Order: sequence, then structure tokens, then C-alpha cells
Amino acid sequence: MLETLERPRSEVRVAPSKPAPSNAQEIQPRTEVEEDDGLLRTAGPIMMVCYGIAFFTAVLTFMSSGEALIAVAISIGFAVMFFTVPLLMMRVRARHDMRWQPAKKHRPSDEVDTYTGFMDRTSAVTHMVIVPVAVAFAFVGFAVIWTMVRP
Repeated sequence: MLETLERPRSEVRVAPSKPAPSNAQEIQPRTEVEEDDGLLRTAGPIMMVCYGIAFFTAVLTFMSSGEALIAVAISIGFAVMFFTVPLLMMRVRARHDMRWQPAKKHRPSDEVDTYTGFMDRTSAVTHMVIVPVAVAFAFVGFAVIWTMVRP
């Protein structure tokens, strides 16, 4: 930046330019196709049911405490936002992004590409739903303990 301030205005600098593309293939932008692998369509309802069980259990457990019910209501509101925002973003992406294509009926393989690498569909869905299932079991276990200990 200092160099440009000290340079006289009479000196003209020409920015280097890229040569024009030589063939038509370089002119067209490269578009990659992103296929919907259907994992969210499989795991999403399972996750929603698990969190529904957890929140229903929490409401039944804390029915006598108003403060706890307010906390559960706030958590339910957060869960609704947690599942609604990605759903809306997926619909907007499917409508506006030409690279996004629905899943094919007959897949050549049962492997899907995840952040940690390729794995079979069952393992990928298991990785997605293991935490919600554990949370549902934990809430039910906590409710059983809470009702047994309470006078």
C-alpha cells in the first residue's frame, strides 16, 4: 500500500491479464451434481420420534413443577427450530440449486459419502440416530428414577 502512495501519478501500471481460453470447454463452468442420498429422509423421522418421546416424558415427569415445565417448553421450541430450519433450507436448495438432484431409484451401491469417508447406509443412519435414541432412553430412565424417589 505504501508503494502505491509514493508512486507518481504519471507512471502507468498495467495489470497482467489472463489469456483468453483456447477452446470452448474452458469457457463453460464445471458443474458437479450433488445427489440426495436419502439419509436424512430415513433418519429424520427416527430422530423426531426420539426427541418427541424425550420431551413427552419430561412433561409427564415435571407436571407438578411450573418452573420445570417452562424449561421443557423452551426446549421443545428449540427442538422445533432445530428440525424446521434445515427442512426449509433443503426445500429452498432443491428449488434453486440446479446441482441438487433427487436420489435415483436404483442405486449402484449401498455406500454413501460421509464426512468421515465412505460407509454403508445402515452404518450412516446408525451414526445419525444413536444420540437421539440414547437421549430418549436417558429421559425415560431419569423419569423412572425421579418418580420412584419422589415422596
